[in-house]
Amino acid sequence: MGAQHRPRVLLLGEIEHAHKQWDALGDFAELIEPEAKNREDFIEEVLSGEFDGAVVAYRTFASVDITGRFDEELISILPASLKFICHTGAGYDQVDIQPCTERGIKVSNVPTAVDDATADCNMFLILGALRGFNIGLFNLRQGEWRGITPPPCGHDPEGKILGILGMGGIGRNLKKKAEAFGMKIQYHNRRKLSDEQANGAKYVSFDELLATSDVVSLNLPLNKHTRHIISTAEFGRMKDGVVIVNTARGAVMDEDALVRALDSGKVWSCGLDVYEEEPKIHPGLLSNPHVMLVPHMGTWTVETQTAMEVWSISNVFYYYLYGTAGWLALQAAPLIASPTLIVALLSPEVREPTLLEDYLARSLGIALATLAVLAILLTGTVPLTSSLSDSANLSAPAAATDPSDPKAPYAFPALAITTFYHCLVAFYSYTQWTMAGSLPFGISAVVGGALAAVGGWVVLFGTSGGRLLGRVGADVDKRVSGWPFKNSEADKKRRGKKGL
Repeated sequence: MGAQHRPRVLLLGEIEHAHKQWDALGDFAELIEPEAKNREDFIEEVLSGEFDGAVVAYRTFASVDITGRFDEELISILPASLKFICHTGAGYDQVDIQPCTERGIKVSNVPTAVDDATADCNMFLILGALRGFNIGLFNLRQGEWRGITPPPCGHDPEGKILGILGMGGIGRNLKKKAEAFGMKIQYHNRRKLSDEQANGAKYVSFDELLATSDVVSLNLPLNKHTRHIISTAEFGRMKDGVVIVNTARGAVMDEDALVRALDSGKVWSCGLDVYEEEPKIHPGLLSNPHVMLVPHMGTWTVETQTAMEVWSISNVFYYYLYGTAGWLALQAAPLIASPTLIVALLSPEVREPTLLEDYLARSLGIALATLAVLAILLTGTVPLTSSLSDSANLSAPAAATDPSDPKAPYAFPALAITTFYHCLVAFYSYTQWTMAGSLPFGISAVVGGALAAVGGWVVLFGTSGGRLLGRVGADVDKRVSGWPFKNSEADKKRRGKKGL
């Protein structure tokens, strides 16, 4: 198939780790990249029609240096063909959602992929800020050991109250890590979590969290409601000597107000991974030795970056496959529901379809519907863990039995769906044969029934996920060893009885 007939996928930024997954998209899509290195040139490239036909845009967090924010100005000139933006970031503050919605563009992000790594960084900053490690680290590099004047003693995390503002995935992950250090957890959200999600954390009001927390951790998304949610008034309601940590977005906290609170001693120390005007950092933060600074490295691990890229690439793949499945289903529906309509559209004369036309139309419709279902299953959206089991006495290995084989998750669903297809065809053919006595329908019923019977047997007994045997606790592999020639487990039992 020529590239001009394939959907186009626009890459904004660089793939750092998931090269294999990105290259795999080239099997069904034309992969394109801009030549622009700044927003002005990128806008000019868009207006030139260079990206016309692009259905999906995959953008990295760092691509903002090329395109700037995906704001209304930029979204309004994107190709009319663009329907999906896959953003490789936990938040989506770099993309204006409302203009995308108005254009019918869907936006995906990768929220939970960053939970572990960001919570790890968060805990590192909490410990560093509480213990005051930054002063010692600085003095040591200056060759002064702990300094001419020893730094003030830090504080243990054990027994301290950690107030988590924004108890989402990262906040809940942080809770588990902080509890390992003996911290007491309270949180504030727009809505109280279920007892299961809170898992023992105390829900408090915003004001109570500020007034009673020894450490305040900011873990909430940035939007128009949360910008500068922590500023001068909020610092005033906190405990004297409070510790602040921010791994969310820089602008959720007013940095000018933070510098003043640090200078006054209201805030004893803070740990920051994010800043209001990255990569620019407030001079008052750089000059304060009580501030732990990390250059937005909360997700800067090979494992997390890879997971983010793979997830976002998968979103491109899902969009393509769901679109394919929807199109197949749309074509299948009239074929199954009304062969008469199909004949009327194709035939110059209005008439009822013949039995053969009816059979072919419905069979094609069922086949298309089956392919649509398989397309959904093969995305991995539905957990697919079963594979055909090895049969000890069969000379040929069973299909996709090795867990490392990428086809392994697909063996069982493919078998189940095709078995269901044969059942439908056999039933339909049998009904037509009994009514019309047509030999082709009789042959189709026999062949379809035989295939359905074999497929059904293997689904129930011949797979590692065999549902029937699973209910009665039987060992699937032992029960089917040697099938279809013998049942070796039953032979063993018979031999055992004879020996009694």
